[in-house]
Amino acid sequence: MRRIFYIVLIGQLLSCKKGILETRVEGRVTNSKTGKPVEGQTVYLKNASGSFLGNGGVSFPIKSTITDKNGCYEFNFKEGHRSRFYLEAINSQQTDPRFYFQEQISGRIEDRKTTRMDIRLIPKSNILLRLKNTKPFNIEDKINWRLNTKRYGGGGGVEYGPDIDKNYSLSVEGESIVNLHYEITKNNQTIKKDSSFRIGSYLNLSIDLNF
Repeated sequence: MRRIFYIVLIGQLLSCKKGILETRVEGRVTNSKTGKPVEGQTVYLKNASGSFLGNGGVSFPIKSTITDKNGCYEFNFKEGHRSRFYLEAINSQQTDPRFYFQEQISGRIEDRKTTRMDIRLIPKSNILLRLKNTKPFNIEDKINWRLNTKRYGGGGGVEYGPDIDKNYSLSVEGESIVNLHYEITKNNQTIKKDSSFRIGSYLNLSIDLNF
């Protein structure tokens, strides 16, 4: 009778363990412009405070993975847990030489459930803006410039003096309209100009402003 009781008890324990569901976070990383999967992206799982899971008293270890050829990633945990988290996608450039803006989304890990979080990456292009003051010039020469797109990327600044010779590296959203505005004061005369152009994805473009 005692032996039968042990067998029944062990059977119950095994069945309970087998019934525990995994806590999982999974999803797909795609190009926001084309909808195609992005292979070779490094995806990090962080807690809501911005530090990796495993810090700040959270029991999960640091988690990172790389998307497969279908753009899929997943994180599996044997323990059940509830926690807010961030997913952060950074291009590893190992299998995909193209480049994207880093993307971060937030969600909640549900205990013993699968949480699906898809990430849509915005492709970008790089612009090298070269500013140079040419002769004749004087100490009051100035250029005020601004370059941007509708949503992501760009920059601006002001340069003074006769020896302006600067390069600016800017990242902008690919497949978008780039707006360039500049105001030049040269030999006590001021010129304002606005221009717009469309830029594709994954490009390296140079713009020279010699004045």
